[in-house]
Amino acid sequence: RIATNGLEALDAVASGAFDLILMDMQMPEMDGLTATRRLRDTGDSTPIYGLSANAFTSDRDACLAAGMDGFLSKPVTREKLAGVLAEVSRKAGAIRESAAESAQRTMLIDELGADAYAMLLSGFVAEAHRALVDVRDGNAQTRRMALRNLGSMADTLGLEAISTEVRAA
Repeated sequence: RIATNGLEALDAVASGAFDLILMDMQMPEMDGLTATRRLRDTGDSTPIYGLSANAFTSDRDACLAAGMDGFLSKPVTREKLAGVLAEVSRKAGAIRESAAESAQRTMLIDELGADAYAMLLSGFVAEAHRALVDVRDGNAQTRRMALRNLGSMADTLGLEAISTEVRAA
């Protein structure tokens, strides 16, 4: 959707969900900085990237201070927009992973109880220390096994982000 001023942008956001907002800094009736501040005041967390023909550091800083997530100088090229879309997509994926991870942990805590889950986490931390020693000091097979075991434990405990990082190592 296209909004020709900040007030229209506020109305558009109020009437539907967006994955990304490209907000021009200079618009009639209400500028993009003010519109962004108002959106953030309502608790809206939609990624917002400021747009301006000015490419000064002060413009970028003003966008970030208003609550924007980033800044693009005009003209907006396909490459610049692709970079923003990739960044927003990567962040959204991390948020979804975090939510799934939280759901897994909540389920385990409900099933096992908070004390039992805490004991399992303590065991995981101790195993992580041992695995780091094996990774640092062991041969290739020892390193692979330590990382595989650590990844499996992380999966079991609902620590998906850790599991993903360990398996990528």
